[in-house]
Amino acid sequence: MIRPVAGMQILAGPWWARSRSGERYEPVGYLFILPYLIAFVLFMVIPTVAGFYISLTSWGGLSQGRFVGLDNYLYALRSDQFWQAVRNTLYFTVALVPALTVLGLAVAVFVHQRFVGFALARVFFYSPYVMAVTVTGLLWMWVLDNNAGVANYYLGELIPYFKTNKIQWLASEHLAMPSIVITTIWWLVGYQMVILLAGLQDIPAELFEAAKIDGASSGQSFWHITLPLLRPSLSFVIITNVIGSLRVFGQMFLMTQGGPAGATTSVVLYIYMTGFQSFRFGYSAAISFLLLVGILIFTLIQLRLLRARSVY
Repeated sequence: MIRPVAGMQILAGPWWARSRSGERYEPVGYLFILPYLIAFVLFMVIPTVAGFYISLTSWGGLSQGRFVGLDNYLYALRSDQFWQAVRNTLYFTVALVPALTVLGLAVAVFVHQRFVGFALARVFFYSPYVMAVTVTGLLWMWVLDNNAGVANYYLGELIPYFKTNKIQWLASEHLAMPSIVITTIWWLVGYQMVILLAGLQDIPAELFEAAKIDGASSGQSFWHITLPLLRPSLSFVIITNVIGSLRVFGQMFLMTQGGPAGATTSVVLYIYMTGFQSFRFGYSAAISFLLLVGILIFTLIQLRLLRARSVY
């Protein structure tokens, strides 16, 4: 949409080409966004509407679906397996997001310093992120293998007790999820570093010089200058990490297949299992929309909290 420049005469036109203030919009502007609108409608709006209709049916994928209303949603809310997947996903989110944010900030502050080899350090921390989730999952399955894994080997070399008592990293109900959290931190910390490093580079150096002249220590400068001015980048990192954690799938599907005993079954993995293994597409679609509502609520709460903090 193109607004008239100052001094340009506002021409009359149809109601759909004028704003409330009487300014005329050029219809040709809509032609530039038409390809995106077509793709958005075809690949977002229509599948979403179709998915919501499927969630109201009992459909196995081949036969004609039977309309059941809200039964799929009610069944999900009464299902122990669904709530176990919700608890697992929340556990993963609560364990991952704070650790990933703090470590990403620490790494960003570290590589922000000008020392010999700082560019190589940035590449070192960022390089895991360029790997696909499949490569990351397979790599850490080898590292955490109970018998031939690197982790158990070196742990046994340091502590002789673990030479004969191997840690069951991915086979233990208590250790499988922390192992996946560690894998995800190793994989994603480089991305957080890049986002926060960009925020650090936007902070004027004059502020730190003035604080140093006034006698402020490094810790005081970090607390009163770096963190407040880094809030937009931190907000972006936290919100995207929460959304990504609630949608986690790849690591758990590759490394544990949701086991042992469902200890690492996330909501998205549960959707996959009910839809593509049990062929209960209506039920899986209903869980998908429940997840959508949950992510929306979490996002709105985070935006409200971050906005309130910025006011004070």
